Amino acid sequence: MTYTLRPNLPVLGPKYGNQVGAVRNALGQADPAEVVRAMRAGQPVVLLAADGTVFTLAGSDVLVTVESGEGWSAAEESGYAALVDTRIDDALHLEGVAREIVRRIQDLRREAALDVSDRIFVAWKGDPIVGEALTVHGAYIAGEVLAREVVEGDVTPGATAFEGDLDGVAVTLAIQRA
Repeated sequence: MTYTLRPNLPVLGPKYGNQVGAVRNALGQADPAEVVRAMRAGQPVVLLAADGTVFTLAGSDVLVTVESGEGWSAAEESGYAALVDTRIDDALHLEGVAREIVRRIQDLRREAALDVSDRIFVAWKGDPIVGEALTVHGAYIAGEVLAREVVEGDVTPGATAFEGDLDGVAVTLAIQRA
């Protein structure tokens, strides 16, 4: 996590007038982590300008932007910071594909006007990642959609089907009442 410091111009303008540029430069030379630490502690931020002028700023005089490194998202408010890892590994991708399969099958159930308690058979064909998601998360998928069986194969005539993109993966899903 890195911080970017900027002067709060509506506050500093009336306070420092034509010295705002020097304050901006002094903020640019300051260690952002130290400035943020002082602000969190409720201490004044003391800056030394290039010409030797000392500026003492309150926390409200400085605007802080939180930035995160690649693969991370960051936010900070009221002295608390949160970092979230935004990278998607293979296991998380498979879980996402599995959840998308469930969603699509539930859409097919509604399209076929099935009762909530109706058991179904599911057939699929498509990208191998779908097969991998079904292997890893098959019990979850079957339980969520009340499938008696999920098999790889062609769509049976009369089945309610979906053909298209599923979380970036080409697939055909078909259901029939069991």
